[in-house]
Amino acid sequence: MRWLFGIVLGLAVLYGGYWFVGARMVEAGAERLLAGLEADGVEVRYADLSLHGFPSRFDTTLSDFSFDDPATGIGWSAPFVQVFALSYQPNRIIAVWPDSQQIRLPGQTVTLAADRLRASASAAPNRFLPLRNLTVESGAARLVSDLGWTVSLTDALAALRNNPAGGPAYDLWLKLDGVAPPEPAMRALDPAGARPSALSLLQIDAAVALDQPIDRAMAGPPLIQRIDLRSAELHWGEMLLQASGELAPDGYGLAEGRILLRVTDWRGAIEAATNAGMIAPEFAPTWLSMAENLAQGSETVELPLVFRNGGISFGLFQLGPAPRLR
Repeated sequence: MRWLFGIVLGLAVLYGGYWFVGARMVEAGAERLLAGLEADGVEVRYADLSLHGFPSRFDTTLSDFSFDDPATGIGWSAPFVQVFALSYQPNRIIAVWPDSQQIRLPGQTVTLAADRLRASASAAPNRFLPLRNLTVESGAARLVSDLGWTVSLTDALAALRNNPAGGPAYDLWLKLDGVAPPEPAMRALDPAGARPSALSLLQIDAAVALDQPIDRAMAGPPLIQRIDLRSAELHWGEMLLQASGELAPDGYGLAEGRILLRVTDWRGAIEAATNAGMIAPEFAPTWLSMAENLAQGSETVELPLVFRNGGISFGLFQLGPAPRLR
């Protein structure tokens, strides 16, 4: 029995030594990250950096943390931010944020109040730590700007998964429930208040190809090469918008490609677009007549949207500028 006790004690000492060495490496890595931000001109402030969790976890806590980037005018502050990792699986982490935090943008400050806001991520266990997956989720959340606007939602889930087929590519999933946009925007779309004050669902399923993998060896932010939009859905009362298709940046970084848009309750959609000024009132009858011909008695119409030469068009109609992908 004495030899068995000796083996157990020896293993315990070795594991304890591993934890303390690993803890110091994690702490040093956090300090290098913060120093790197400061070297890039970002103003970083925090009251304390601590690491606990012996023997099974590395629990890192930054208290009273804030940063400001003078180059962009963007900043962020929170009472704390925590990152947890199992000591025997340090390539998998969980990050936790407080119930309230502040986001500083040029010209305004936004307060984010979120219930159970957290993220989890894992990387392949090699020296470049390429991202395998990232998940961000939250319960009820509310964004309040000092300019007077408010956005809220009941649940949020976003996920990114490495898809090794075809080079550096990632599957993207986004699901937002109960999204209530700013009241002025909803009033512009629905002056009579006939529809719900919140979108019941906003959901996106896409594959995104990048010019480089997301890892420690990145030479700057990755650039979008292609977006395969498998499906996107927006539910607002009886109205349902669905989209699918492919986009890629053109030589100027603007979206180029084709998206098929399906609109259920197209009369309501045209009315909302007219109320918001996206369709001039004098052209609304033309849109209604065209949609009625396309629908052929159905409540759903399909609109092939072409993204080309910096614009979005449907047939001969120019709908607006194409979004920038780079």
